[in-house]
Amino acid sequence: MATPEFKPWVMPKVMKLPLVISLPSPSDRDAIEDILRRMIIGLDTNDPEMFDYAQAEDAIWELHIRTLQSPKDIHKQSYDMEIVNLDTTHYVSNIRNYMTDDGARASVSAM
Repeated sequence: MATPEFKPWVMPKVMKLPLVISLPSPSDRDAIEDILRRMIIGLDTNDPEMFDYAQAEDAIWELHIRTLQSPKDIHKQSYDMEIVNLDTTHYVSNIRNYMTDDGARASVSAM
């Protein structure tokens, strides 16, 4: 019996990369949850750029009994306060989004 001829697999032309995939834009609520999760990932992975990316210029963060009024204050009072030096994993749950009807303002609460 003869050995079959070896033919390497070649990607068909219709499947060549780069492949452009069009995904729907996330809803405003999904986008808010994504930003919250990016902030927490920034804390847990010691990534200040990702943490700061999640802060809007007019962000207000109520953390326990403190109210943090700016991205710089949020960074200083949460990110820089030794939390990134700890070996922690944060889990976000009970996410509640509150948005104005026109979508101009929003708030989120979570555990």
